[in-house]
Amino acid sequence: MSQKQKWEKEYLSDHGVPTTTRTTPSSSVVKGVEFLRQNNFLIGNKVLDLGSGPGRNAIYLAKEGFEITAVDFIVSSLETLKEKTKSEGLQKNIKTVTASIGTKLPFRSDSFDLALDITSSMSLDDDEVVVFEKELRRVLKNKGILIMYVLSDQDEYMVKYGDINKGSYVSPAAGIVEHCRGEKELKQIFKNWEFLKFDLREMEDEYFGKKYTRRLWWVILRNRK
Repeated sequence: MSQKQKWEKEYLSDHGVPTTTRTTPSSSVVKGVEFLRQNNFLIGNKVLDLGSGPGRNAIYLAKEGFEITAVDFIVSSLETLKEKTKSEGLQKNIKTVTASIGTKLPFRSDSFDLALDITSSMSLDDDEVVVFEKELRRVLKNKGILIMYVLSDQDEYMVKYGDINKGSYVSPAAGIVEHCRGEKELKQIFKNWEFLKFDLREMEDEYFGKKYTRRLWWVILRNRK
């Protein structure tokens, strides 16, 4: 079963990954926008939501006045987002695009002011991450912003079930392969970006019915072209 098929199963039936059913926006996005506004970093309102899922962050940002392009390769998730968009009266603020974030993105260069990667790129392999970073630099404007939430190599679930040397783990319930990242690795991947924030955040969460202390990198980057 491919990664895509496993994620489809997760969204349609398993619901073991907390973010697949959560409806409130990620605190990394809420606090990220606050940080950017307070420091006068936001200069536009066109947002690219990568791996949007059913759209908890897209809906939030649309209500904040942003124009969102939500990208995911799970059609059922985007259909759910479309229904929410209609019920909330946000059709003018949100559009959906079916695509994989680990491939060339179907957008012109310099199309977006802000991009979100909220635990989405963790599912990409090393070759896909190279494409992902390059495409982000292309589609984001100069000084465009990227807000990321990335599973760290200090995550409790990773320590218990993952292979630290390989930087990945397989969910025992869904079989989904995800990758954690260390600080050094992240800074190498995004060496061409300006780091505005790099914090390790800790929270209690539930993953396939078991509670763990999740530790994630909250990273805010600015594009340098």
